[in-house]
Order: sequence, then structure tokens, then C-alpha cells
Amino acid sequence: MAAVHAGAEERREFSEAGYCIFRGALPLRIVDALRELLEQHVEARVAELVEAGVAPQPHWAAPLEQRWGRVVRDSLRAAGAKLPEFLAHTHWGAPTGRGNARDTGGPYPLLARAIHELYTSDELVSIAASLL
Repeated sequence: MAAVHAGAEERREFSEAGYCIFRGALPLRIVDALRELLEQHVEARVAELVEAGVAPQPHWAAPLEQRWGRVVRDSLRAAGAKLPEFLAHTHWGAPTGRGNARDTGGPYPLLARAIHELYTSDELVSIAASLL
């Protein structure tokens, strides 16, 4: 795939909004690997939350794009005014999975090969270089 560069319109949009969209800029192999990583992460987290009684239902039939949002929504409703622990102390860089607390060694989704390939892809690097 040829390198993608931002033109004047994309640079203006990025300057004004802080982001711009490049449809079809990444090869499908990168997008598919990211989707697989996200799906594994979401399914593992949902299974943990349902098992722990935090999430009322897993929404397994929901598409990946909606599953995590539905589980979080249900968890918030079930928790009432108190923010569930899993939302209060988590982000993509934090270790996830059963028994993994901070500083225990992972797994760390941000260190996955799919994330590395995204960050170092010629397409993304050339877009970032032309915007910055």
C-alpha cells in the first residue's frame, strides 16, 4: 500500500478538531489483527465481570462494536451510584485478567504485536509525519 499523506484540508481539520479521518489508509491485515486483539480482550474481561457478579449479562450475541458498551452500561445500572471497581481503576495500559493487579506483570494489551504493527506501519507514520 502506498504511503498516505495529509493534504491542506486534512491539516486544517487536524489543527481545528485535533483529529482527522483517513478512510482505508491502513492495510486490512493491521485492522484485522487489532480487531482480534480487541475481541480477545473484551471477551476475557466480560467473562471475568459476569463470573464476579459485576456484569448482569455478557451480551455474547452483540457485535464486538457494541458488546463492551452494553456490559459497562448494565454494570453501571447494577452498581447504582457507585462506580464499579473495574471502571474506576483500569485503562488499556493496565494489566488485565484474573488475578492481575497493577505491577503484577500483565498481560498488557498495549504491548501486543498488533499494536506495535499499527504504531510502526508506514501508512500511519507517513500520516503522522505529514500532520506534525
